[in-house]
Amino acid sequence: MDRVKPFNKILSIVGILLIISACQRSSESALKLQENLRSDNCIPLCWEGIQPGLTSSESAKEILIEKYGEERISIEENWIDFSANNDDLLNKGSFSINKEVVQEVYISLNEMISVDDLLSVLGNPTYVLVDGVNECLGSHLWFMDDGIFAHIDNPDTPSKGITKTQYVLLLRLTAVDAIDESQIYDANLIKWDGYKDYCKLVFGD
Repeated sequence: MDRVKPFNKILSIVGILLIISACQRSSESALKLQENLRSDNCIPLCWEGIQPGLTSSESAKEILIEKYGEERISIEENWIDFSANNDDLLNKGSFSINKEVVQEVYISLNEMISVDDLLSVLGNPTYVLVDGVNECLGSHLWFMDDGIFAHIDNPDTPSKGITKTQYVLLLRLTAVDAIDESQIYDANLIKWDGYKDYCKLVFGD
């Protein structure tokens, strides 16, 4: 029996170290996200200094080429796409263009930003968007004052509620003055009220 105690102690220490390591990675990811969204101290928020509704497509292209390299940039008439395979936070992104101005920013994240991380950077969301008409197809977050949508569910395995440990898969940034509640289709808007099963509130059991 005495031989078991040192082994249990080792397991406990390893478990504690793993928890500490996970917390450190989470806080580092949140800090990096904050740096990306608040670069150049832009208000409302932007991505790497690229602000929907204000930044020209030419300026956005120059910023992306400087950061990721011209070989990772793809330009079409109304879109600028980029990949960031060497970046440990994001995977790729797209910018929709209208009249030579960036209108929306789509950022595909690696699974390192949790919902808890996102709220630590942005504060509480305005709404939870529950997708679906006859059944729940997932829940997403809308930070209305910042013009940011956070897609947190894989469509193949939609979750039923909002939890701290879910990962943010996609961020969509839109000019704040160009969006309103009428632009949300096929979704039920529920005011944020903490972590809970929002699908159940809409569709019941």
